Amino acid sequence: MKIGNIELTKENLVIAYGAGAVVIAIAVFAILYMPLLSRFQAKNKECCTIEKDAREARALITTAGKIYGDRVLTREDEVGRAMDELAKYGKQMGINFVSIKPGEARDVQGAKYKIMSIEMDIESTDQKFSDFLGALDTLKKGLVKVKSFNIIPNKDDPSTLRASIVIDLYLSGRKYE
Repeated sequence: MKIGNIELTKENLVIAYGAGAVVIAIAVFAILYMPLLSRFQAKNKECCTIEKDAREARALITTAGKIYGDRVLTREDEVGRAMDELAKYGKQMGINFVSIKPGEARDVQGAKYKIMSIEMDIESTDQKFSDFLGALDTLKKGLVKVKSFNIIPNKDDPSTLRASIVIDLYLSGRKYE
C-alpha cells in the first residue's frame, strides 16, 4: 500500500497503528482522567482542611480535659452542695453574702443539660469582687457562668461596694435514682 511518497509496509503499518493507539490513549486520558484528577485534588484539599480542624479540636479537648478533668455538671439533687461551695469560696475571698436565691432549673432546648440561675447580693471591696468573679472558673462542684451583674457603690463606705449578680449553674440533664 502506498500513500503519497510513503509506502506502508507491515512494519510501518504496526508503527502507525501503535502511534494511533497512543494518540487515542492520550485523548481518553485528557477527556476522562484530567477532570477526575482535578476533582480529586479539590476533595483532597477539603479533607486536609477537615483533618487539620479535627487535630485542633482534639488538642483543645485534651487541654480542656487536663484543666477541667475533675469537674462535672451538678446534679439537680446536689444543687445545695454546689451553692455551699460557692458561698465558702466567696467567704474565703472576703465576700460578704447578703442573700443567695436559687431559681428554677430550666431545660435548654436540644441540650442534655439544664440551667439554674442563682441571684446573689454581695458586699465587698472592688478588688475582692473582681477576684471573686475572675476565680469562679476554679469551682469543682459545678460549671458556672456569670450571666449579669450590677454594681452599686456604698455611700456610707466608699471602699466597699454592693453588687447584684446572676450566675447560671449548669446542671446535668441525666435522671438519677
